[in-house]
Amino acid sequence: MYTADSEHADAFAEQHRCWLDLLHAGRPTPALNDAEGAHLVADLPPVIDAHVHVFPDRLFKAIWSWFERYAWPIRYQLQASEVIDFLLTRGVSHLVALQYAHKPGMARELNQWMAGLCRNLHM
Repeated sequence: MYTADSEHADAFAEQHRCWLDLLHAGRPTPALNDAEGAHLVADLPPVIDAHVHVFPDRLFKAIWSWFERYAWPIRYQLQASEVIDFLLTRGVSHLVALQYAHKPGMARELNQWMAGLCRNLHM
């Protein structure tokens, strides 16, 4: 069973402190405030987003919390099905959904969850 707790988040941050320090000197990076449109530009060829992270709700919330504390604010805090809908309704024609097991014992349950998500969305 996967769990998301501050002890694991702190341990991960400590292991990656060098990378994080190089990224932004130990301070969270500010959020982007750039304008965006409601849809992709019409004259683009088909757009495939080949790097879309999706996770079960509880894990997503823990990941957002970790990024808020150690890295940068997550712009779109959407649940998995909302992420997919958001991209497809804005003109993305296909997407590749990704997840990762950040500690031992998570992969099987995450893979089962992903299979269920795909079945429910008829992917």
